[in-house]
Amino acid sequence: MRMTDERGFSLVELMVAVLLLSVLGVGFYQVMFSSVRGSNDAADIAEVAEEARLAFNRMIRDTREATRLVAADADSYRMWTDFNGDGVVQDDEYEYIEYSYDADANEIVLTALAGPPAGDPDLITGSETVLPGTPPETLAANIREVPTKDVFSYASNFLDFDTDADGQVSVFELGGAVNPPANETLEGVEFGYISDVNYAFRVSVDGDSRTFYGQAQIRNRRYSNL
Repeated sequence: MRMTDERGFSLVELMVAVLLLSVLGVGFYQVMFSSVRGSNDAADIAEVAEEARLAFNRMIRDTREATRLVAADADSYRMWTDFNGDGVVQDDEYEYIEYSYDADANEIVLTALAGPPAGDPDLITGSETVLPGTPPETLAANIREVPTKDVFSYASNFLDFDTDADGQVSVFELGGAVNPPANETLEGVEFGYISDVNYAFRVSVDGDSRTFYGQAQIRNRRYSNL
């Protein structure tokens, strides 16, 4: 009579097999979850970057239409846009607005401002308050500064004042020419010579970032040396 071999795995062999399968399983799930997490992170930064791109395009479009730059520094600027050409600052047309960078909240914000008395643009001071009933609007979040650059900077193309011959007149050069002494702060008559608003900022999510650079030329601010 033929005897069959009915021997199976020992307990030690079974435990080793279970351990190996566990290690392989953990490795598989780590790779899978890492891929999913990476995909989610990429989707997050893409979504935030698209939001920032839309905000970026809106700032450039609005600034190109501006009639007058009213106030400006490294974190914000205010402008009046006479949409219908009637020479009056109209609240209901949102013709007086501010773009600003909130470094604490890491946001770019759009604010509608109350116009001057009787809508007279000559009475604009640059210190006007928020238009009642129109709270500031967050246009883009997760915004960071680009190292060594301001979020907003300004220049003139009135090349008579281009003392370093680099093809663009800085705020410092402009101040020295039209409103001495020269400094990095826009003041008084200097606003009338500013032709360009420059942008530089990053969108950062979980260590991944996208950088945006651009320039908008203010309407009717194209100067010539002729």
